[in-house]
Amino acid sequence: MKLLLRAVLAFCILMMFSLQTGAQIWISNSAPKESSSKVALTGMHKLSTLRGKRGSTKVIQWLRSGSSVEESLFSQADSSAVLLLFDPQKQKVAVETIADHYSSAFVFNNTDEGFYNLFYLTEKVHNDTLLIACASREILNHSCRNGHAKELKYIPYKTFADAIPMQIVRERTKADDLHYFVTSGEFVTFRALYDGKPAEGVKMTLVSQKGWKKVLFTDDEGIASFEIIQDYFTNWNVFDVKKIHNYLLIAEKTFTETGIHQQKAFTHIKYVTTYSEAYLPAKTNYMSFVWGLIVFFITVIASSIAVYVYRNRRNVLKKHNYELPSKY
Repeated sequence: MKLLLRAVLAFCILMMFSLQTGAQIWISNSAPKESSSKVALTGMHKLSTLRGKRGSTKVIQWLRSGSSVEESLFSQADSSAVLLLFDPQKQKVAVETIADHYSSAFVFNNTDEGFYNLFYLTEKVHNDTLLIACASREILNHSCRNGHAKELKYIPYKTFADAIPMQIVRERTKADDLHYFVTSGEFVTFRALYDGKPAEGVKMTLVSQKGWKKVLFTDDEGIASFEIIQDYFTNWNVFDVKKIHNYLLIAEKTFTETGIHQQKAFTHIKYVTTYSEAYLPAKTNYMSFVWGLIVFFITVIASSIAVYVYRNRRNVLKKHNYELPSKY
């Protein structure tokens, strides 16, 4: 009974939130507490997976609604939504939706090297505005057993103008490879694409794991660059250099356009596209700790050598004094 009440309450809150904000839905790699025991984190990017027979695995991602990484509700998929998954060759592949009383998840095989692109799209008219919401996520699949000879082939982002009206992509850097993680302190550049072309004036809101927000508008090339601030603070004895955080990017743009959708007229179209990705703590955080240890050990070693030299010289002097002939 309690579970049913929780599900009804979550659904009501979700529907109210969706109507007010334009359905800020996004795709998360983090499992609900109720499902975490069934999920295994695999690979260096800690992808959530379900284990099958004979050691087989499938990737699983969850639908969420809200603008907070930690507090967004797990959401149920809309029956009218469009779910699309493209493999690293931009081919459409199968993806399964599984649901319970309070959440929906997307499950698929990731057998090819490179980035998979997952999209969840909804269209609804609210007042005089057609809201087109798109949750997107790039999901990297890589095994070092396959080598790195074709690594550069897998790095560039893919665009899907025919299927996705407003897409957000992360611009690659020289540091990008199949092991790359965004880290705190880095500047990350995003590009907004409308019908495959750079979109100017798109409002972009970046939200960190702990809730820090920054709002920028794209320039005439569709570009906006954010610095991922450090928001992971803890004691050094429990500092985890591989602790994975997630950021959420929300892109919004409204156009004046009239039409009819599902027998409802609209005069504006509002696009809300989300993009989420993992990031790690800043390297400088643990490098300062490493350098502190190095200085400490150098100090200990230098002090030990100094003590040894001092004692050795003292013993030599004592021995020399004992061997001096007496004047009497």
